[in-house]
Amino acid sequence: MSLIGLAPLVDVGTLAYNGVTFNSLFKSKVTGRAIKDAAVRTTKYVEWTIEVEGCVTLDTGKLTIDDQMTTIKFLLNQQAGILTYSGRGLGNVVVNQTNGLLRDVAWGPKPEVLDFTPLGGSRSALVHWTVTTALPVNPRQIVPAAGTASPQTAPVIQFNEETSVSYDDDCYSTISIKGTLEIPMTRDAVNDRAAGDTVDSFRQKFMTSILTNFDLRYFRIIRRTFNVSRDRRTMEWEFLAEELPPMGLPGWATSARGRFTCRPFQPGAAIVQWVCSLTATYTIRSDQTRRNAWFAFISLLQFRIAQSEFGYYPDAVAANNQNQNPPNPIKLPSFGGIGAFFGNLIGFTGGLGVSASAFYKQKQAQLKQNIKNQKAIPYYFGIDEGLYLDSKTVTFEASWWLFTAFSHILLATGIWKPVNGDLQGGQLWANTVQDIMGWRGPLANDEIAQQDIIVDLGGGS
Repeated sequence: MSLIGLAPLVDVGTLAYNGVTFNSLFKSKVTGRAIKDAAVRTTKYVEWTIEVEGCVTLDTGKLTIDDQMTTIKFLLNQQAGILTYSGRGLGNVVVNQTNGLLRDVAWGPKPEVLDFTPLGGSRSALVHWTVTTALPVNPRQIVPAAGTASPQTAPVIQFNEETSVSYDDDCYSTISIKGTLEIPMTRDAVNDRAAGDTVDSFRQKFMTSILTNFDLRYFRIIRRTFNVSRDRRTMEWEFLAEELPPMGLPGWATSARGRFTCRPFQPGAAIVQWVCSLTATYTIRSDQTRRNAWFAFISLLQFRIAQSEFGYYPDAVAANNQNQNPPNPIKLPSFGGIGAFFGNLIGFTGGLGVSASAFYKQKQAQLKQNIKNQKAIPYYFGIDEGLYLDSKTVTFEASWWLFTAFSHILLATGIWKPVNGDLQGGQLWANTVQDIMGWRGPLANDEIAQQDIIVDLGGGS
């Protein structure tokens, strides 16, 4: 049975879609539109629109064309069918053929218009139908079927980016890089409801290359956004990075903020006794133990207190203080006492990664070896733990008495100095967070869950 009906003339070439073959009573018009990429640098594909108009004639043994038109309108309105257009000047175009080389790249072919006018008392009809298909510029380009594409083998329709740099009032910079990643996709068959591959499976390969634009010794990525379109073909992505301040961040911390203060113990003509306080709040990457925050703080605290050996506490000042008989005379500590204090604080390592534990213990050992004349006494320590939704952060604070003349206050407090070897010029932090600053975070969110299906109401099986 011929759905379109018989025609007296022999047709040259073939025009068919989804099982409906048009005869010589139909004429067609083809319009091509080059679709540019987001950068307008190239044509990513050509959108071909085929407009068909002609007559459906009564099939043998039938009284009306009702049965024919019912089947025709069903088949011609289904998306992603096999489209054949040959012998009409466009070349031998066969789209979405099983095991074929040429496939639509945008979930097509897509039927757009189907209308008809009954003729001769329902014994024929004038049909007008339009279909659009998106094809590669070079017809010989191989486009894998949906579900067979992979980041290693499938072509990419477009990958481009735009960059902007802004400066705040302190002249610290913020860099934004955003762009588009698009892949070809269509159904394996008209009745296939599987959504197939997704552009998100390409994220690792292409976003890793973006990470090389940032030197994590000097920048911290503060936002990464990956928006996948509903047809799963296109991803709009963005990276936003801010310049790190001079001190940078400790290892394994995604965020760390703090404050150090130093003030006179009491007003006086000769200020030699000081109160120093250190407070810091840490957020550790979610796949690492939060005890890394503890070791980062203790390492910084010990280093700052250890700098008191560079203080100047002359014997004349000490004797003068002794003659005044202060109510609570303070004896300058030996490093042995301070070492015992920090030994108790930093001694336990349960639950901490071996590399982190070894690193901080090494710093402690170096300080013990180098410090000979400590001029500080710790007297206060506190913890402020965030709970529940605030449990990402923990705050530590500590205070100590410092003994030094004003002339050596900068040396004795250790301000502006990073923990010796702790930051390594920012390289330690870069090494400990590099794997979560690119295409994924600490959790296994390397690919967006694929749960949707193609729903055709009343169409297909």
